[in-house]
Amino acid sequence: SVRGEARFVTDDTGWSIALQAMLDRLNYEGLMHYWPREFKAPQRRWVAENVEKADLSDIVYDLRYDKENALRTSLSFAFKDAEFSPIKDFPSVQGGRGTFSSFNRRLAISLHGGNMNAAQFGAVNMGGTEFVVANTKIKPSPATLNLKARGNLQNMLALINHKPLSVFARTGKDTPPAEGTTDVTAELAFPMKKNLEIDDIAYKAKGSIVDFKMPN
Repeated sequence: SVRGEARFVTDDTGWSIALQAMLDRLNYEGLMHYWPREFKAPQRRWVAENVEKADLSDIVYDLRYDKENALRTSLSFAFKDAEFSPIKDFPSVQGGRGTFSSFNRRLAISLHGGNMNAAQFGAVNMGGTEFVVANTKIKPSPATLNLKARGNLQNMLALINHKPLSVFARTGKDTPPAEGTTDVTAELAFPMKKNLEIDDIAYKAKGSIVDFKMPN
């Protein structure tokens, strides 16, 4: 059940249209059912391949078309109980909650809570992480990931050694054993494309480690 309003204005210079639609809530199955396969097909395909589940709320869609033939659309919603893989083959975020917004070709996702699990190790808290694509019209679109992660040091090392980062594996080494608790912030810039490699990613990071210990 969607509610909304629309305004249509015309004069000697042309048409102006303003449309807004609002929806209180929608689950993942409903989203994929009502999303036409040919409408923004690449984005729909990414969601189908990388998102396992999510509950959406406070959904607002806005469309404006003015006399200069400029079409602008925006979409915003909150999400919770989300499970998704931010990068193909990367560990999934579970219990994700936050907000999504897309306006004038700028896309942003703010993750207020959620954990990422590295294989054979425990969870890393990803709350506070932000993902931004400044201009989705550019192909491949340049993306920025402002990463915040807190958790066990061994879990963190396992994450950065996972494909496509493979920080230790690409030098022929195993993940080093270590104990401690870490709080890391990092900024990663990379193009949104298939088969992303470590050389495609520019990054800088800083963090702190407490209770650090190297096993004997």
